[in-house]
Amino acid sequence: MNPQKLLNNLIDIFGTEYEMSGTQFRINCFMCDDHTGHLEINFVKGIFHCWKCDYSGRVMKLFKDYMGECPFGSEDEYISAEDLTVKTEPDEEKTFSGLPEEFVPLWEKTDSLSEVGKRALKYALTRMSKEDIEIYRLGYCGLGKYKWRIIIPIMEDGQAVYFTSRAFLPGVEPKHLHPSREECGGIGKEEIVFNAERALKTGQVVVTEGIFDSIRVGKDGVAIFGTVLSDMQILRIQDANRFYVMLDQDAEDKAEHLAERLKRHHFHPRRVYLVKLPKGDPCDYTREELRRFMDKAEEYKF
Repeated sequence: MNPQKLLNNLIDIFGTEYEMSGTQFRINCFMCDDHTGHLEINFVKGIFHCWKCDYSGRVMKLFKDYMGECPFGSEDEYISAEDLTVKTEPDEEKTFSGLPEEFVPLWEKTDSLSEVGKRALKYALTRMSKEDIEIYRLGYCGLGKYKWRIIIPIMEDGQAVYFTSRAFLPGVEPKHLHPSREECGGIGKEEIVFNAERALKTGQVVVTEGIFDSIRVGKDGVAIFGTVLSDMQILRIQDANRFYVMLDQDAEDKAEHLAERLKRHHFHPRRVYLVKLPKGDPCDYTREELRRFMDKAEEYKF
C-alpha cells in the first residue's frame, strides 16, 4: 500500500484531530493522557511511536488498537516508498452544497475510495443495490461531525435540502444522527419526507419509518423518520391517490393512527391501506415479498 493510501486512511480514521509535518502525521496518543500530539505516525514507512508513553509499532497494530479490529488487509501492504509523491490531503470529490463539507459520493470512482470509504460502500450494499446507491445519491463522511457515517440526502428539484446519517462502523454512537436546523437552512426532519418527489410520480406512496425501509420498498417508498406523521409531511405527499402504511411489525397501533391521519387530512378522495408484516421490518424482506404483502393489504376504514 502506498503512502498516499495510508495517509487517506489515517485522515479518515482520526478526522481533524491531527497535525502534519513532512512525512509525520501527529495525533494525541489514545494510550496515555496525551493532549499535545505526542503520537507520531510515519505514513511513508508505516510505523508509529508515542514520545510520551513509548507506545509504538506498525500501523496495522495502531488501527487494531484504536478500532478494535483492523479492516485494512495485511501487514505487508504498508511498505516504504520514499520515492512516491505524497499529497497532504486526500483527493475526494465533493458534491451537493446542502451536504456536509466532508461528503464523499459512493456511486462513482469507487476504485479510488479509501479503506474507510470501502467499508462504507460494503455496509451500504448490505442494505441496497448499487443501482439504489446511485439513484438515492448516497455518500459517506470520513471526517468531521458525521465521521464514519453513511450520508443519505433528501432531494427536491435536484438539490439536497436535508440529509441524515447512519453509522457504519461498530462503536459509533448514536447510530442515527440528524443535522441541526442551522445545517439545513432552518429545515427540520418533521418537515421532510424522504423520496416524496420520486414516489408521487407513481401516483401512490408507501409510508415507512426509516430510509432504508423505503429504499427496500422501491420508487414509491417514502420515509417519515419514525411513526409520527406531521401536518407538513402530509402536505408533502397529499397529491398521491393511494397510500400504503408499512411500519414495523411491532407498531400496529401506530400504523392505524397514521392511517387515520392520512384519511382525515384529505384534500381529494384517497384510499389508505395497512400493510401487515409477519415479523420485523421491511428490510427483513425482499422487494418482491413486500409487493406481495401490499397486494394483500386491507383498506383502512374508520
